[in-house]
Amino acid sequence: MSSALSIHESSWDIDAILFDKDGTIVDFPSLWVNWLKGVLADVSSGETLGSTERALGISIQDGVVDPNGPLAIGSVIDVKTVLAGCLYEAGWSWDVAKQRVNKSIEEIEVKEHYMEDLQLLPGLKDFLHRLERKNIKKAVVTADETAVAEKHLKALGIRSYFEAVIGSDQVEKSKPYPDMLHRACHSLDVEPSRCLMLGDTNSDMRTGRAAGTKASIGLVSYTIHKDHLIDADEIINHYDDIQF
Repeated sequence: MSSALSIHESSWDIDAILFDKDGTIVDFPSLWVNWLKGVLADVSSGETLGSTERALGISIQDGVVDPNGPLAIGSVIDVKTVLAGCLYEAGWSWDVAKQRVNKSIEEIEVKEHYMEDLQLLPGLKDFLHRLERKNIKKAVVTADETAVAEKHLKALGIRSYFEAVIGSDQVEKSKPYPDMLHRACHSLDVEPSRCLMLGDTNSDMRTGRAAGTKASIGLVSYTIHKDHLIDADEIINHYDDIQF
């Protein structure tokens, strides 16, 4: 069953919405600042902390994230590679650096302390309720691994709202390639041309276009500007900007 949805002067008749996770569903700093603090405490020294943050595209002290940086756009494998690269630059052997990063991240995920401050974006839960009333299907398409994404959604109490969760481990090529979105559409039994892509980075916008979605909608959540969303068909600042 299709429904009409509008943003500003644009309107679309759709069957489903494909959501990015971090910065679109989850408040980005509430998740990744604590996660990164734990990882960096184990793999980075005071001398290398600043360079590691810059390499990832984040300032932990200020809670500022570069929406074009590896932490915002990249997969877990990308982030691991950047972290290992920083250790290598600091004089570590590459094999030992990779092993240390993997071990640190595994321990962080097991302890789950970083999830204590996890928050939903304002207005999201009401928006999900509205989508359910309109019988619009919903899937999460994330550069995170599926099991980790599922864990975050369950911790926030919203896993049941989504018919599918597709992580980067389910496809050969992650964003900005369309594989993830095509897999989500197959799971939902909808055509990409009947879906909207909703995300916080321009990589999400490019992914939506590559997959052939009806439109790519950019959400400004943890930044104060929207210049990075150059391929967005529309841009919103809050879920209330979306009307039915």
